Amino acid sequence: KIHFNLDQDEKAISYLQKAFSIAHKTVIDSKAYYTILNRFVSRKSYDLLEQASRWLVKLRPKDGIAWDYLSIACLEQQKYDAAYDAALNAAKILPNNPHVLNNLACALTSLERCSESLEILQRTVQLAPDMATAYNNLGNAYRFLGQYDEAIESFTKAIQLAPGIAYLYNNLGLTYRALDRCQSAIEVYHQALQIQPDLHQVYPNLIEAYRHAGQIQQAIDCSRSALQLTDQIPEIWAAYGDA
Repeated sequence: KIHFNLDQDEKAISYLQKAFSIAHKTVIDSKAYYTILNRFVSRKSYDLLEQASRWLVKLRPKDGIAWDYLSIACLEQQKYDAAYDAALNAAKILPNNPHVLNNLACALTSLERCSESLEILQRTVQLAPDMATAYNNLGNAYRFLGQYDEAIESFTKAIQLAPGIAYLYNNLGLTYRALDRCQSAIEVYHQALQIQPDLHQVYPNLIEAYRHAGQIQQAIDCSRSALQLTDQIPEIWAAYGDA
């Protein structure tokens, strides 16, 4: 607890692991370990999250929450096969946990197994009808399958549930763009940037939407504005070059 309060997370983890290792002699509350895992999530320390959660699932292989943390760590590091294995283990232990199912579906979508992902997400939103991230992932599965009307409906529902999450608007914009509804895409991309101006992934999408709408000067101006924010994203340079 002392190391945790001092933001010395790795030392806190090491002492907790020592405590768990003698758990046969005393009762250890898993929530203490989860607290540090949550901190790794909030700080986007996904390598540490992976290390810590792998240790925990090895010690407690029937801990579904620990497997879920491991799936999150692997998803965020684009280790999709490992994420799928971890999420599948979590789902076997916690078959009706919508967060676990959502992460399992994310892994399947990332592995381009969208039909399987779709089935899981349809069940997820039934279990958790107020879960915006599940509707977002459902929209992505529909979009990758080319079912754009269903994708728009899912993204719109996600935005209704969580209007302050910028990437939801970006995903809706990508769907509009797939339908060549460039003006609609431009509008929702701007909504995303109003919420989160540093969501850099939106800029190449917005530039491309401007270009395909025939608004070339706007595409060039948007490119230059984006490059003032960051010049380290190749997709922005590519979209600028196209414009």
